[in-house]
Amino acid sequence: MDRQNFKNENQSFPISTDTLDFMQNVTALTAKLTSMAGENYILKQSSSVSDGIIVISGELMPLKGNLDEYIEIVENAEDITAFDVVYQNARIRRYAVYKSVSLSGISAETIPLLDGAKLLQLKESVGLLSQSLNQFSVSLTQVSDSLNNLSDQVQNNYTEFSAHKILHTGTISKTISEYRVDFDINFPAPISDKYLFFSSIRSYPSQSSPVEMVTCRVISKYTDRISIQLGRNSSNVGADYYLDYMIIKA
Repeated sequence: MDRQNFKNENQSFPISTDTLDFMQNVTALTAKLTSMAGENYILKQSSSVSDGIIVISGELMPLKGNLDEYIEIVENAEDITAFDVVYQNARIRRYAVYKSVSLSGISAETIPLLDGAKLLQLKESVGLLSQSLNQFSVSLTQVSDSLNNLSDQVQNNYTEFSAHKILHTGTISKTISEYRVDFDINFPAPISDKYLFFSSIRSYPSQSSPVEMVTCRVISKYTDRISIQLGRNSSNVGADYYLDYMIIKA
């Protein structure tokens, strides 16, 4: 079975959607052990007060409701909001439910309740699944440790950055009519302290000029202004760009 090596020689691991998807796929692989007993069957019957467990087309899912004519699969998508960003359809929840009338459901008579002999046959498979889930739990613990370490690093970086006061920010629109353009950014007030200059370049929304072909270079730094040069590494001159910049106390 595939596994993630969280405790590698670096004692750290990059947490990403690819990593979480890898772990989800490993878990899904263990769920395929249900195919040993068939494609469609009920492991535990449901009622009005408790959910059951069913396998439909080899997929394991909860079963809800009292015994009825049909069994229908229901799928609900959930959004997740984190850091003021809404991730649409981030979670997909699937379950089966009994229905008295259904256009897309499966006849309940065609899905048998698994008998005791077949349950014994699955005992070893369930044991293997339990081992896999234990390994998965250990992996989640390692992920939690990595996230805590990442949180500490972010906090430390934020604390270090917050010690630097932002002195001036702005956006300038410039046209590179030839291969380069020189200009000054004037400060609203003189800066007596040492300062750092950060910038990013973006093209006009109406244009498709590649920003990766543009370079920004500091020519000179003064107390009341900073001299900048924008240059292109391509013959496609005459394009318009935005220069977003920030000046902070060193």
